[in-house]
Amino acid sequence: MIQNTQLIHNFNSRQLMQTSHNNKRTYVRAMVLGALLLFTVFFAAVLATLIFDQDAHAATSQVLVHTYVEVQSGDTLWGIASQHAGDGQDVREYVHQLKAINGLKNVNIQLGQKLLLP
Repeated sequence: MIQNTQLIHNFNSRQLMQTSHNNKRTYVRAMVLGALLLFTVFFAAVLATLIFDQDAHAATSQVLVHTYVEVQSGDTLWGIASQHAGDGQDVREYVHQLKAINGLKNVNIQLGQKLLLP
């Protein structure tokens, strides 16, 4: 009877130790998994911040200011091009750009017409 009690006690003790060991392993696994999940979320947040910050910076740095000229009496496309072409810029090229950007098929312009300058 004493042997049976001792066997039961040893069995219960081993089972208790095994259960305790399994609980510790489960706890460690949960902690490692949790830490890995937190690291992944943190890394994704940092990456998203960097990507969206660059997009926002690129969008704000590429703001274009359009300048318009209203055609006055006696103005010609060549005259406007001569006035607004940069130093050393070919006036013929500027006329071509004016036509392209304003959808003009020829150099004829009308009084009061607004022309977008390149």
